[in-house]
Amino acid sequence: NPLAIIHGEAAILKELARIERLNPESVARAADKIESTALRISRIIKALKFFAREGERDPLQSCDLGQILNETAEFCRERFKNHGVNFRVIAPHDSLPFRGRSVQISQVIVNLLNNSFDAVEELTEKWIEAVATGDEHNVYLSVSDGGTGIPPALRGQIMMPFFTTKDVGKGTGLGLSVSAGIIESHQGSLFLDTEAPHTRFVIRLPRKPA
Repeated sequence: NPLAIIHGEAAILKELARIERLNPESVARAADKIESTALRISRIIKALKFFAREGERDPLQSCDLGQILNETAEFCRERFKNHGVNFRVIAPHDSLPFRGRSVQISQVIVNLLNNSFDAVEELTEKWIEAVATGDEHNVYLSVSDGGTGIPPALRGQIMMPFFTTKDVGKGTGLGLSVSAGIIESHQGSLFLDTEAPHTRFVIRLPRKPA
């Protein structure tokens, strides 16, 4: 909890002042910690405000997939870290422009990341990787994880409403179905990469929808 970090550093400064042991080094160290934590809180709040909007009625606008991925990853990063998940985000320095509704794309990414978290939560080796790429006509975002994968017999059902492979009470079975609908409304596609060695979902979005 970043607020707990700020509270703790402030308490340390107060105690050092009480026992008259304040020095420039200790003040600078605490100030640096408080400043970096406050910036982290700011990024989390920005991501929450962005994610909390529905976005369905937003007009199509020029978006950057790499920027959306980085901002959305901030929303999940601390949770993954606290549960021992190695979370890797790979996005190019060059922009990955497309026309779409950034709030909805962010919501789809969060859903995929949460699904991956559920898949690796109980594993010894926990990792999730999100990668943004593009070519001349499309931009792509993949979310992979170290889970056991989806059995071939179930792959044709995972996009169906109310179908879930999660334990009872852990999912509604609507996440992938709703996510696929959002991507299709952008004239793109959401699919399971059956050739990947681990579970890997891919989002394809046209740079310029028809």
